[in-house]
Amino acid sequence: MSLSVNKVNFSNPSSLDSVDGCNNSKVINNTHLLEQNAPMDMVQFKGSDIPEDEQKEIIRSARTDAAGWSILGDVFSTLYYGLRSNKTVAKKYDLDPEKDKSLIKEIKTQQTLWTLPGAVFPFFGGVFAWLYNKNMNPEKIDL
Repeated sequence: MSLSVNKVNFSNPSSLDSVDGCNNSKVINNTHLLEQNAPMDMVQFKGSDIPEDEQKEIIRSARTDAAGWSILGDVFSTLYYGLRSNKTVAKKYDLDPEKDKSLIKEIKTQQTLWTLPGAVFPFFGGVFAWLYNKNMNPEKIDL
């Protein structure tokens, strides 16, 4: 018993004639509708679930607080903000210590930097730093 596949008669040649409908320009031009209603995607590589504009506002607020305390604390405020633990910063700004690790590090760095004017120029340096951070646009902060 042998089977032969030389004479295959079950293919329908008329079904191949309907493929020419794919070249219809109406089908191709409808792809722009996907671009119009596409949602805006937000990609964050730092692992945080907090949107970028909120992160910038948190950093601005933290800088303002640190600069305000540097008016009274001088060098001691710089030491305090520089030596705080990540858990303390996370608790203060309601952040997750594991997921928001880079944001916490940025907050600590910014707070330490913005207490330096009060340490170098007692009182007046702190006032200047506090006024600058209080009135600044958070969009200018680089993450």
